[in-house]
Amino acid sequence: MPAAQAGPGDYPSWDQVRRARHTEADKVHEIGVVSTLLDRQETEAARAADIAVQRLAEQALAQQAADAARFTAEVVGQRRDEAVRQLASSSRMVGVLASAAWRNAGTASLLLVPANLEQARELGILRVVLSRTGRTVEDYRSRRNTLAAMESQAAAAQQVRDRTAEKARQALAAAIAAQQDAQRIVVAQQTHRTELYAQLALLKGTTARAEITYRDGVRRAEAYRAAQAAARAEAARRAREEAARQAAELAAQRAAQQAAAQQAAAQQQAAQQAAQQQAAQQAAQQQAAQQAAQQQAAQQAAQQQAAQQQAAQRQAARQVSPVAVPAPAPAAPAPSPVTSAEPALLTTTPTGAVNDPAGAQAWAASRLGAHGWGQDQMSCLVPLWDRESGWQTTATNPSSLAYGIPQSLPASKLASAGADWLTNYRTQVDWGLGYIADRYGSPCGAWGHEQSAGWY
Repeated sequence: MPAAQAGPGDYPSWDQVRRARHTEADKVHEIGVVSTLLDRQETEAARAADIAVQRLAEQALAQQAADAARFTAEVVGQRRDEAVRQLASSSRMVGVLASAAWRNAGTASLLLVPANLEQARELGILRVVLSRTGRTVEDYRSRRNTLAAMESQAAAAQQVRDRTAEKARQALAAAIAAQQDAQRIVVAQQTHRTELYAQLALLKGTTARAEITYRDGVRRAEAYRAAQAAARAEAARRAREEAARQAAELAAQRAAQQAAAQQAAAQQQAAQQAAQQQAAQQAAQQQAAQQAAQQQAAQQAAQQQAAQQQAAQRQAARQVSPVAVPAPAPAAPAPSPVTSAEPALLTTTPTGAVNDPAGAQAWAASRLGAHGWGQDQMSCLVPLWDRESGWQTTATNPSSLAYGIPQSLPASKLASAGADWLTNYRTQVDWGLGYIADRYGSPCGAWGHEQSAGWY
């Protein structure tokens, strides 16, 4: 029959162990009983050791609190003792000043107004004594209140000190008791543990040392597995935290990128709007410039048409009466540019007209100084009017009807320089130099414009 299972706190006898060896079932059962008892012993010993360690930690904390309370009580006590000394000093000073005031009170009470220097001196001393007495009394009262507060603080600190000291003593007693319990359990289990290992070795056919080593290895393996599980759990926790951190960083980066993209899009849209506005302004300016150019061209065309009509009228008048000299026309508000074209002589030369290029150039050279120019300007003036008229007095542009050496358009503008503008090269030169001075500042300025634009 199988051996009876040991109850709580009971240990199997050697007879039970030996009988259990007869059958495999009894042996397995008895091995389980012995192993369970060993496990329970180890659990009880470990629990007792844990309790002892916990009580020691509690005792250490209680002792720290007691030490801090004792230090606080000592500091508050020192402050209270100092307050006692200060109050005693104030009390002595009050007594001294009160005695001095009493000695002078009789004299002072009779002095309503000082009659002489001695009385005035005595009255002044009394006032000083009374003033100092008042200040000293106030100081005494303040220090008395301070001492009362310090007494209250000292009493409270002593109560805290006594209470924490008692807790420290209780914690120390509990720690000692826990240590004694743990030691008692270990001592009580030691004999049974040795016997249980021997019984287990008999049942398994091994030795007690082998069983102790085996169970120690099992405990180490279990502890290792527990540590590994804890490490895996910690690693998983850290991995989750790292994943959460990375996800948060990624979300923040995406949010920043999205914000940057939105800002860039807004800036691009603003730039496009600005470019569109600028393009619209430029288009408006170009349209305005085109309209102004068209208006100017229309004005020039109207002026040319008017000049052609006037020239036709003068030509008709000369054909009827060749010797007639047309009356000078009024000066126009502003001179028009002189255009360049191949000059042509009039078919009928006006009476008295002289075409003398050399004389005209000599006259022009003599008139440069009147405008503040040097003779170097002739190097520009000669080619300018060579191109315009060949320095011919009667040079006429057949298309625009520009006339004379300076190719005035209309020709009647020359009348502002003299009534003989139609035939006198000097009058034409004088008008041409004035036109150049007003429009270009110098012959070289006019020649530069002629070269770049084809007219001046």
